Amino acid sequence: MVTDTANDAIVMRVETAARLLDASPATVLFWIRTNKLPAFKIGRAWRIRKVDIEALRGEASSVR
Repeated sequence: MVTDTANDAIVMRVETAARLLDASPATVLFWIRTNKLPAFKIGRAWRIRKVDIEALRGEASSVR
């Protein structure tokens, strides 16, 4: 399996992730707190990797 390391390096703010996931920022923060969406902090702000957002989107589309 080949991984796209350039795509792994892309990180987003909660607000951007919320737009991509068609959810509110509060929902994204809930997913982070409940470990549904992996994230990390830089200072006081949460950051989410693009690959983790895409994985969550893929997980949601397979349920529908």
